[in-house]
Amino acid sequence: MINKNIRIGGVPEHFNTPFHWKEGKEIFEKAGLHIEWHSFPGGTGAMNKALRNNEIDIAILLTEGGVADICQGNPSKIVRFFVDSPLIWGVHVASHHTEINQISQLKNKPFAVSRMGSGSHLMASIMAEDLGWEREQAHFEIVGNLDGAREAMKHNKAYGFLWEKFTTQPYVENGEFKLIGEVPTPWPCFAIMVRDEYIKNRGGILEPLFEAINKSSSLLSEHSNRAEIIAKHANLKPESVETWLQSTHWSTSNQMDMNIIDKVIKRLQKNAILNQDKTYSTEDIIFQLKED
Repeated sequence: MINKNIRIGGVPEHFNTPFHWKEGKEIFEKAGLHIEWHSFPGGTGAMNKALRNNEIDIAILLTEGGVADICQGNPSKIVRFFVDSPLIWGVHVASHHTEINQISQLKNKPFAVSRMGSGSHLMASIMAEDLGWEREQAHFEIVGNLDGAREAMKHNKAYGFLWEKFTTQPYVENGEFKLIGEVPTPWPCFAIMVRDEYIKNRGGILEPLFEAINKSSSLLSEHSNRAEIIAKHANLKPESVETWLQSTHWSTSNQMDMNIIDKVIKRLQKNAILNQDKTYSTEDIIFQLKED
């Protein structure tokens, strides 16, 4: 008999509403799946650490952060995507810096990042590389999470900060942050990553779990009050959520495109986040569920 208690980690953001709304919870319960949710305000870097320490079994994390940490020794695999669409990272500065109005003005200034290897760090590095900045022209201040970034920006310990733009929208609207640009990820933004030991010993639970996730996310996507449901969970305005939903798609496929993971690896190597001289195999990163 399969133990159906599952420790899942994710960020406390709108993307993860399929795990938290009333009808979604009922879907998991009817499938006999007992979700033990662990919230990680610190994001992908904190979840990678929790997977390594056997504090959670499964993480819903940023694709690039998961790939990077597996390549650096995390004994886990990416099993499928959770969100197929790109993440839109907002580039923020503190509103009191009235002289900074475009991304180019952040050159040589420190960026707030939750952790080295986190999404905020990786995407700031990719943005800097796309702009042709030398590596030493991108400095990083480790802040832990969004609240840490707010504090660092307030006291000028960091000048730039990349974070999902709808999560930070309340701080833009109240005048604390200023949004000066956007950087979309060039791949599906959220992946589901599972510890190798869990796959080996309890992998049979993944298929019913993913089926329940698909049902919950699909039902939520089609719900007449979807914007209100997500807004209530994520403390956002319904109109902002509806705009976000127009460019967001939860995945319903258990199959992964190896070429996407290979693309992520190449970009991480180009930015010296991964060893440029080493060959990384997508087969060491992905655990592909068998097709029916």
